[in-house]
Amino acid sequence: MNQKALAELRASIGDELLGKLLGRSATSLRAYASGRRVVPPSVATRAAWLERIAVDLAGGYDSSGARAWFGRARAELGHRSPLQVLGRDWQPLDEVAVQVERLAATLRGPV
Repeated sequence: MNQKALAELRASIGDELLGKLLGRSATSLRAYASGRRVVPPSVATRAAWLERIAVDLAGGYDSSGARAWFGRARAELGHRSPLQVLGRDWQPLDEVAVQVERLAATLRGPV
């Protein structure tokens, strides 16, 4: 994951939420973004997935709405929020991540 992509993701959903979704502190996120620390492969994989979700959410929400989307319970997710179903140790191919991705895709803007 390059620094520009990470900066865009941080701007889109914020360090607090991004840290929760990646299981990393805001301090670590800043270190990755500045290049002081190398992004671990598992974090890069999840961050790349979150980038795709952020793009989909941009079709229907501003950055504040996108952040709220992750915390809002959804019937499609068993009345739990995307943040709750993903937890801290998820991977993009996990069934819950696929469900979240499908849900976000419903907001995709025109291609």
